[in-house]
Amino acid sequence: MLCLFVIASGWQLAVAQEEPVAAPGTQPVQAPAGDGATDPVFKSWQKQAGVQECGKCHFAASAFSTPDAAFSKQNELQFWLANDKHAIARRRVEPLNDEDMVAEAVRLVEELELTSVPKDWFGASNQLSLRICEKMGYDVKTNEGYVLFRDNCLTCHGGYHGQGDQQEFVKVQDYKNDHYQPGISCNGCHQIDSNVAWIQQHGVQGADKQWRNLPPADKAAAGMRDLVNVSVQAANCYDCHIGNRSKDMFVTHVMYAAGHPPLPGVELQTFCTSMPQHWQGEAELYRNLQSFAGKDAYFTANFPNLFDGEKLAKLPPDKLHWDTRKMIVGALAARRQTVQLLIDSASPERWADYSLYDCAACHHELQEPSIRQLRGYVGAPGRPRQFEWPSALLTVALDVAGEDVRKNADASEAKLAAAFGQSPFGDPTVISQIGAELNQTLDVAIERAQSKPFSGVPARAILKRIASTPAHKLLVYDAARQVVWAIQSIAAELAAHGEPLPENLAAKITALGNPAVSGIEAALPAGRNVFIYSKNLDAELNRKAAFDVEKLAPLLAEISREIVVQPAAPDVAAR
Repeated sequence: MLCLFVIASGWQLAVAQEEPVAAPGTQPVQAPAGDGATDPVFKSWQKQAGVQECGKCHFAASAFSTPDAAFSKQNELQFWLANDKHAIARRRVEPLNDEDMVAEAVRLVEELELTSVPKDWFGASNQLSLRICEKMGYDVKTNEGYVLFRDNCLTCHGGYHGQGDQQEFVKVQDYKNDHYQPGISCNGCHQIDSNVAWIQQHGVQGADKQWRNLPPADKAAAGMRDLVNVSVQAANCYDCHIGNRSKDMFVTHVMYAAGHPPLPGVELQTFCTSMPQHWQGEAELYRNLQSFAGKDAYFTANFPNLFDGEKLAKLPPDKLHWDTRKMIVGALAARRQTVQLLIDSASPERWADYSLYDCAACHHELQEPSIRQLRGYVGAPGRPRQFEWPSALLTVALDVAGEDVRKNADASEAKLAAAFGQSPFGDPTVISQIGAELNQTLDVAIERAQSKPFSGVPARAILKRIASTPAHKLLVYDAARQVVWAIQSIAAELAAHGEPLPENLAAKITALGNPAVSGIEAALPAGRNVFIYSKNLDAELNRKAAFDVEKLAPLLAEISREIVVQPAAPDVAAR
């Protein structure tokens, strides 16, 4: 029997749940039943044919078996539903009050024929969303007001992208009746627009047709997003986590003023690991394919800039440092995305929205003496600055791409900074032109970085350089955290490859993510049972306000001094 009750605090709905949610890495939560699954999120998605098709192979490991089944864990969808907040991203922000949350749970049980609604579907974030909508003037009790919420909020939280969107919203006048849509399903990441040809082609039938060994461009033409390409993967994540004006995925300053939590900086490798990751990494996949004769053909087809027959023999994929590569490419892609936001905002109705600029440029403690003053200014003091966190790892990432690329990027960056300093907010036309020039260079940098097979020796050199980041580049909490995340990602991968740092040094790197030691909290509030608002948000805002780079800088300097980079062998140095 369904049990509904409201906790005494007055906002959080708790709903009895018959089956516990499995922790990452444990046995499957439930097996598929009949033509679908009993998982409540999956059941709510059953009207989506694409998700149903995915569930046939990717809900439970016993669902099917092919000679190359090791290409997937075969429980990715189940893992996603049980452990990832993206799966219920819409339910977490449905603008509901106390009474509405209870009524919504009852209605979902009745309409979707569920036995219960998991208690982590609703929380304080629903009431926060309602308050934001009220302040924004979205009367979500009306169809017109709910459409405003959908078009401005569900582009990220619900996977809605207008006509032809891959989430298959019900195209009816009352848009609030598409109740089967909790959040981001498989197709939100894996599918391009509404082209569904890939779904059948890549499955069991596709195994016979050598789908996996087709060039990535051919798969994309059939509608499958090329997520083996790190820059494509990054852009897909950054559309929400940084913003994409062309898709109406953008948190305006008015939204922030109404109560939307500030978007944090994004380090791609750290975020992917913390989701938690439901796919196999490249090194893990290669190891799991050892008995599959087509493994080399797969890697040469999908990573043509990294491997050919000769390179594959010298640089087997399980020996490469893929996480370090992702961190570098992700840093370049993050800068590209923030510049593209400026380009796409270069119109009178979009320009000079405060959220295009670094929050800490205005929202910081006023004190004297100040390292901000000692750092100096581009143009007149007080001019809004660009976001600083996307540049925290940029110099190192550009050097990986090559000195010529770095010099070109540095020249464009200097011009862009000068344009922002010439007048408040800068001239949108000039900034858009310089931004387009910079992004052309960043495209070259991304392509080159993705073509480099990272090994342990250059990874240590990159680690040492990042730890040597000067203090004036780390004044903003989000920028400093980028550096901490990158250092911890590289150190973790070195250990995973049997090349660990000395125990004492590794301990110091771990301590960088302890706010009591460095002022930085490296752990992310990931997982279905974790609510960002309000407890985690309050703590995060307090850390940002109290952050002092002079506490972190000596720790980084000490770590940098202790990192020993052995001279590379000739063939390694050439890479």
